[in-house]
Amino acid sequence: MQLVSDAILERNQEFHGDTRRPAHVVAEGVRKFIEEYNNANRKEMLAMPPRLPRWEPLGNGLLKVNFDGAFDRSSDVGGIEVVIRKSSGEVMATKAKFYHEADSFIIEGLAARQAIEFAAEMGF
Repeated sequence: MQLVSDAILERNQEFHGDTRRPAHVVAEGVRKFIEEYNNANRKEMLAMPPRLPRWEPLGNGLLKVNFDGAFDRSSDVGGIEVVIRKSSGEVMATKAKFYHEADSFIIEGLAARQAIEFAAEMGF
């Protein structure tokens, strides 16, 4: 540990010369550094994430078809879910199905296809 300390001291003497700063000057530099660090982090914390869109009713007589897919790599199992709603938000029909497929992109594509086919099957 002493070797590391000596190396750092030698490097600092070469870089800064043999001048030593008074403790209050060093303390002020540290205080400013901490203040700058805290201000930088505070700005990031104050930035609010964008709001997620919420479901909004559609015009009368319209239906909305929502779908999603998910995939679990550890089991190579994916699933899709389809929900069809009236303009009032009332659920008209739902469908869920599991697949043993290769990846999440295939599952998302299957979810989109199943949503269209399911809406057609239901006569919507």
